[in-house]
Amino acid sequence: MNRVGTLLEMGAELCEKQNHAEGIALLEEAARLDPRNALVQYELGFCYAGGCGPHARLNPQLAIEHLRVALRESETCSSPLLRARILSAMGNAYMAATGLPPTTRLLSAIDCCHESAALYHRHGKPEDRAREQFNEANAWCELPEDAFAEKWERAIVLYREALAVRTRHDHPERYAATMHNLGTAYRELKSGNRARNVARAIGCYRAALRVRTAAAAPLKNAGLHNNLGNAYVTLAQIDREHAAKHARRALRHFDLALHFYSRTEHPCDYALTQFNRGHAWLLALSENAEAALRQAAVCFRQAQECFALCGRTAYSEAARQRLEQLQPILSAH
Repeated sequence: MNRVGTLLEMGAELCEKQNHAEGIALLEEAARLDPRNALVQYELGFCYAGGCGPHARLNPQLAIEHLRVALRESETCSSPLLRARILSAMGNAYMAATGLPPTTRLLSAIDCCHESAALYHRHGKPEDRAREQFNEANAWCELPEDAFAEKWERAIVLYREALAVRTRHDHPERYAATMHNLGTAYRELKSGNRARNVARAIGCYRAALRVRTAAAAPLKNAGLHNNLGNAYVTLAQIDREHAAKHARRALRHFDLALHFYSRTEHPCDYALTQFNRGHAWLLALSENAEAALRQAAVCFRQAQECFALCGRTAYSEAARQRLEQLQPILSAH
């Protein structure tokens, strides 16, 4: 093995063992010796993007630069799947490159994932294809809805295709993650019958809960209960005739989430759940208006305090405004 090959092998191994600083140093030396080596550029990009784990030298934009070189040089490489791997790493790097304009990085990630999925499909790699479809769907979900009205439909198609491979039997955790995100896409989908969309979302969340149990994954379980609560809040807003019933169900799920979201250990999650609980209480007004209003005020007050603690200024201000809107009503009672 030549010097570049040795450095590549050692550097990649060190990065895999979480010794990122030394691994990157060896890979950078290999890149200086052979700057057109697609594998070296790929490994550098992969490591800088955090593909081998979080570390102090994460730099998604630098990762993209290395991966672009790798992509260009891969055209003469004999490995048919190297281009797919490079595109996969580049998609992840674009998703993490928060210094780039949001729409630019998300559309770039979508292009990378889409091409990577097609290559994996062509070469008979269904699990890799499903991963890229999942990642592409996640990128669609983050795009601004006013400019990309079709985003939820596109995400739903991709999540459903990924689920043909990511079954509960073969890949339970991946199945749960995909079901969770599919549920949110259905919940947000505005086209078609909205009540039916939300019912599908609830079904997806419940399917994910069968894997992400409280015992096996408490925080992920809490996240699912929070989203189930949000789904019932949305249903209450759509089905005004049965709003109180849907609100009660929402409150049960928010309470289950709060079993695991501690005010001290998880202040942002705790605050968000309390903020959502406040809205659920406002939708339960028909049963005992004064009690519901006071409960909503308690939720918004706690949300405001905890959002401030974790630096979520805009959310804290939103909670303060909800409280301010409630004060005249509470005074009248």
